[in-house]
Order: sequence, then C-alpha cells, then structure tokens
Amino acid sequence: MQKAKEGVSVRFIYDDFGSPAILRQFVRLARANNIEIFPFFKVYFSLFANRINYRNHRKIIVIDGHTAFVGGINVSNRYINDPGQPDRKYWRDTHLRIDGPDVQYLQYLFLCDWNFCAGKKLQPGASFFPHDEPMSGADNKIVQIAAGGPDSETSTILFSLI
Repeated sequence: MQKAKEGVSVRFIYDDFGSPAILRQFVRLARANNIEIFPFFKVYFSLFANRINYRNHRKIIVIDGHTAFVGGINVSNRYINDPGQPDRKYWRDTHLRIDGPDVQYLQYLFLCDWNFCAGKKLQPGASFFPHDEPMSGADNKIVQIAAGGPDSETSTILFSLI
C-alpha cells in the first residue's frame, strides 16, 4: 500500500479458496489504496466447487520488468519469524531473485494470470517488457521456468519432468 501511495502500479492476485484471511475488508482496503486486486479462479460455493483443485500457487513479484522474485513465500503475518516470540515455530521457505532477460518470462506468466482472472486485460508492451542488454561473462546463467495451471493448454511441468 505504501508503494501504491508513492505512485507505483501494484497488481495483486490471490488464491480465493486457499486465502481465507484475505477478507473482503482487505480487498476493499487495497482497492481504496489504488491496488488492483483480484482472486485467481473465484470460488463462489466451496462445497460445490469443481475449481478447488484448479488453484494458482505462484508467488511472482516483478519489478519494472527487470527484477523478479519467485518461490514459495506466502503473503501473511504468520510466516514472519519474530525473535520476540521464541516459542513460535520458525518458518523457512525459499524465494529467488532473478535479474535480466529471464524476468520477461515471469512477467509473461503474471500477465497471463492477470488476464485470466482480472476484469480487464493488460496488453504486452514496452512498459512490461523493457529491452535488456543480454548478460555476459560469469553472470551469464541458463534459467528454465516451467509453468502450468488451469489456464494452460499443455502439461508443461509434466513434459519438463519426463
């Protein structure tokens, strides 16, 4: 909310079924603070939902199309390791920072997710995919990102493993 107040465009997708803590009040507060927020695959009646297994567990943050973070860290206060509460269980998860051209695929995945669940479509353009100089030398690493989900036509993750 702080970054949105500073003029940064913030878009947030959450798992509707797996995020009971994201209450309507939080969604209203986020929207009141200029954050665009939508659930992924809205579940209306959880007892009758055939969408429960079609969830999105991606945790992707893309900043200016140049830097991305991806991994397993959830957005919740219960995952904060507070030294002031030593009796509380320690939570550890892995998240990666990626810089350079490989960020563009994560940006593409986020745009696909956004266009799948949001009320309005984002068009790819230079603001989302800025031109980066290719990395060279010791920093030049190969990155493979395998993504799949209910909006995927092929089983990319399965095919990658096979």
